[in-house]
Amino acid sequence: MYLYSMSPMLKTFLGCCYCTLAVLFFSQTASAKTNEFRGIWTDAWQNHLHSASAIDAMLAQMRSANLNAVVGQIRRRGDSLYVSNYEPKISQLANNSFDPLAYLTQQAHNTNNGPRIEVHAWIVTYPIWSGATNTLVTNHPLYLHPDWLSRSNSVNGPVHTGGASPRWQFDPAHPEVQKHTFNVAMDIISRYDVDGFNFDYIRYPEYGQVGNYQPWGYNPVSVARFNAKYGRTGEPAPDDPDWSEFRRDQVTALLRKIYLSAIAIKPHVKISADTITWGHHGVTNTAQWSTNAAYYGVLQDWRSWMEEGILDLNIPMNYYRHHNTIEPQNHAKAYTNWANFAMDHAYNRQVAIGPGLYLNSIENGLVQLRHSRSVTAAGNSAVGSCGYVFHQTNKDGQANSIFYNALVNPTAYDPVTPPMYAQPATIPPMPWKTAPIRGHLKGFVSGSSPTNYLEDGAITITGPESRTLYSDVTGFYGAVDLVPGNYSATASFPGYADVTSNFTVTAGLVADLDFLLPSTAVHFVEHPAGLVTAVGTDATFSVTATSETALSYQWLFNNFEIPGATGSAFTRTNVQYSHEGNYSVAVSNSFGGTISSNAFLRVVSPLRTTGMELLWNLPPGSRPYLTTNGTERGLAYNSVSGNLLLASRAGGAKIYVLNADTGAEIRTMNTDTDVIQGGYQDFTLQMLGTGEDGAVYGCNMVLAPGNGFKIYRWNNDAAETVPTVAFSGNPWPANEQRWGDTFDVRGSGTNTLILVGARTGSSFCILTTENGVDFTPRTFSVPSVTGGLGLAFGLGNTFWGKNIANSLKQVEFDLATQTANIVNTISTAIVPDAVTAIGVNPALDLIAGVTIETPDAFHLYDFLSAPPALIASENFPDLPNVNGTGSVDFGRDRVYALNSNNGILALRLIPRWPISIQSVMPLENGKIGLLTDSDPVAQSIEASSDLIEWQVLTTQSPTNGYFEITDPETNSTHRFYRTKVP
Repeated sequence: MYLYSMSPMLKTFLGCCYCTLAVLFFSQTASAKTNEFRGIWTDAWQNHLHSASAIDAMLAQMRSANLNAVVGQIRRRGDSLYVSNYEPKISQLANNSFDPLAYLTQQAHNTNNGPRIEVHAWIVTYPIWSGATNTLVTNHPLYLHPDWLSRSNSVNGPVHTGGASPRWQFDPAHPEVQKHTFNVAMDIISRYDVDGFNFDYIRYPEYGQVGNYQPWGYNPVSVARFNAKYGRTGEPAPDDPDWSEFRRDQVTALLRKIYLSAIAIKPHVKISADTITWGHHGVTNTAQWSTNAAYYGVLQDWRSWMEEGILDLNIPMNYYRHHNTIEPQNHAKAYTNWANFAMDHAYNRQVAIGPGLYLNSIENGLVQLRHSRSVTAAGNSAVGSCGYVFHQTNKDGQANSIFYNALVNPTAYDPVTPPMYAQPATIPPMPWKTAPIRGHLKGFVSGSSPTNYLEDGAITITGPESRTLYSDVTGFYGAVDLVPGNYSATASFPGYADVTSNFTVTAGLVADLDFLLPSTAVHFVEHPAGLVTAVGTDATFSVTATSETALSYQWLFNNFEIPGATGSAFTRTNVQYSHEGNYSVAVSNSFGGTISSNAFLRVVSPLRTTGMELLWNLPPGSRPYLTTNGTERGLAYNSVSGNLLLASRAGGAKIYVLNADTGAEIRTMNTDTDVIQGGYQDFTLQMLGTGEDGAVYGCNMVLAPGNGFKIYRWNNDAAETVPTVAFSGNPWPANEQRWGDTFDVRGSGTNTLILVGARTGSSFCILTTENGVDFTPRTFSVPSVTGGLGLAFGLGNTFWGKNIANSLKQVEFDLATQTANIVNTISTAIVPDAVTAIGVNPALDLIAGVTIETPDAFHLYDFLSAPPALIASENFPDLPNVNGTGSVDFGRDRVYALNSNNGILALRLIPRWPISIQSVMPLENGKIGLLTDSDPVAQSIEASSDLIEWQVLTTQSPTNGYFEITDPETNSTHRFYRTKVP
């Protein structure tokens, strides 16, 4: 290959001499090797692994060529060539009951047909699908978890890795991807008699690199993890060194976890990876490593993997065309440099060079294979080679049998004797497995509970040697090749107490040491809630907090301790106006304490509502999104914006923002389909609720199993506000139900609670949040209570549940213990069994419900009376609502009702008259408090200094009769106030 620049005559002459010398040289120095790794990759896109006859033929071909290892692809793109507990089989198998991996290992290990052949199970790690997604089967991981996909940092953040046929890839930094891939690997290793486990594509994708840096990995969950770790916001740049290192560490963490977990159950299993060798000159020394594409481009730090010892066998994919020797892309030079670099950086593990046979002639393929037997200047060598690929052994279309014959017999393709694989060979042993002198350690770090895994927990070990380790996103940590002996380990994590344990390292074994760290903090499950109560009644505040140690309580009124108030609940009896103010509680444990948020007690006189009157209505068909086919079921009033929100599936999942006073359409909210997706059929967005801070929440609807249930969150109802996923999964994994027909929200920020109920049965879930954005479910089962169509929060820690043919019941719940019990049952003679969707106004003791009758009606009940009484009713259009679905919500002096197929009713509550001002109270910041006996209707507040000239100060609705106003003339000698209803 070095003679092409010479004259034809000289080339012919020297070529003959060269060949003769070459034969003499190799015949004197080469000898038949009998201890060598001789592998071949066999991919699953061909049919060599699809049937027993094809596997038999492949193994026969390998044995005839004295090959001793097959790296067989048994996971392509989230589909398998084995019986998987997690992923579907490939669709190309003629017999779906056939298990290719089981048959391959059985026949490869069967020495009746020839020498034993090692089986290395080859999986594609992160790429999860190629091509259109509409061909996915329902149990394919991409079908189930599109939210796990990696995204780019380009405009709109696409989720595929480019190319004419999109290649969909899961994001290595997504915690659920790490867990799923680990489960896939251990499923294979634990259940099949494989000799090795081989990773391919254990890296980030190569497509669309920007400025030689990796632009992928921008899954929102991954970015949020990075930002939380580094105290950042927004999206990091592709070339941000912290961002690159963060993503690189995710790949390494998965490999470390699988390596240690695999050898813990099967010490003989060899873990290997097909690693990247890109760059037309190769890497020749360690200093150049961080400048090559494997490290900075696809974030695969395989040199460090070898140094740490978390790979047994490195198979660098040295895919270079040996005939290309023209600079600057000298492939032959790159092949040699990369092979030598890998051999010089095997550390205490093994390297098998992986030439791309399909890119070369048979002659050059053999030249590259022989290089695996060379010795570097540093005295290092490989244990053998692994050629790519079984079905195409040359670039020229020559029969594969010619290549395999040239491996074992003298041919014109190889001037060296004896032929490469003239004799069978055994595979070199791995001394750290066959005669180990070191041991290993693995475990998990959790906080408070065994399933609360802590990321970046520090584990410091001391003993025969000292190391500091860190837990990954799944809580896993591990150390390879420890000196045997007795050790001590201390795990620490901010907010938790350190824990120290002892362990012993034994040569060849993996020690297990899990840490459960007790929390040093007091965690509020539920802060005290504000109350509005009438003079002479009792007001009870309660708090729910958790701690690893015993708790003590001290209640405060306006920041002063209340003598004797030292329980988790405090009751102010016989409330008077002087008791109005802020109540909080100091909760402490042996490590310290913290104070809850303030709960304001508003003291008012009792109020009554006498009925309601129609404000406006929107009948079905009056707008395109008000239909008669059950596409509208969710409605909510936003107390901050004063808008009414309607969810409709007509023409796609949308939220329409309406003027709550008139019903006029204002705008639609952002329902980005990259976020708002999933659910049963088109039930992508079904029900709505709002928090007291103006945050908007919505959910989809799913049938059992409920793994696809999602709750979405918007900061407000502005058109540009982007939604996020507040919860995704099954609210109650052990209890498969249909979720999404009922939904209610109360509170704000970290005090927000979301209530959902299963369509049938008596399963309920209240979701809580520690950051106001992400929610965690707490489940309740309340026998004989159904809330599948009507569900709403009541006063304090209660909610009301209703369904057709069932009585209305009030349930008291305890978030700390996740228990609940019935405290009130309303006879169907009072609230008929035909009532479905309900809404509750605890402050006014009102419950309203949609009644499925002829015609359907909307009823308002006064619960202040005993027994409760129906005080008003309004009919809907008489169209069938076969699903019995709808929504009810109160706002200000209004109540709104949606009856599926029958439009929307907006009604004004009628207060008790006349109105009287009971007291006028000067407040801080120049404000005035007016206490009246008015119901919550919009009123004008007027002021005068002479009872002749009156000035309108504001128009607002009171809270249980209470107004707070600003009066610029508070320094007047005399000041009078009055209220007027428009």
